[in-house]
Amino acid sequence: MKNVILALTMLALPACASNYGSQQVQNFGAYSDLQKGQTSKLEVHDKFGQPHDVDYFSTGESVWTYFSVRMKTNAATFIPFVGLVAGGLDADTTTASFFFDMEDKFSKVETSTKSKYVNQWVGMATVAAENDEMDRVSAEMEKYELPFDQEIAREMKGTSEIFE
Repeated sequence: MKNVILALTMLALPACASNYGSQQVQNFGAYSDLQKGQTSKLEVHDKFGQPHDVDYFSTGESVWTYFSVRMKTNAATFIPFVGLVAGGLDADTTTASFFFDMEDKFSKVETSTKSKYVNQWVGMATVAAENDEMDRVSAEMEKYELPFDQEIAREMKGTSEIFE
């Protein structure tokens, strides 16, 4: 009986991990083709896909942000009753922010990697909260006549609030 329980536990553990976001930001070779003042937003889109967030500065410059997230269920989640309060996820996140000048040409990229515990209740509340990431990304895609993937936008909703 112990062996059956152990085997079922071992089979369930891989299901407790998930990846989402742009795996391309993990490919640091993809950054090598970017040239300051020459690479356009369209070329960044071709290489990295739809951004997960878009921001404009008062100077007319802008930034496209991408996330790559790997989440694993925190061990406390499996403890009866404790898991209801302390359960959550351990997340490893890589963020890539592509900055563009007023002519929409690439100026720099900043990447960072963080590990963070996310309580399940905080995570659910953040995703359920109102934010305008989807609207900003949709407007940007429309501006450049690029397709807007609502599924990607929904999947990434709230990510910047949790991991930045």
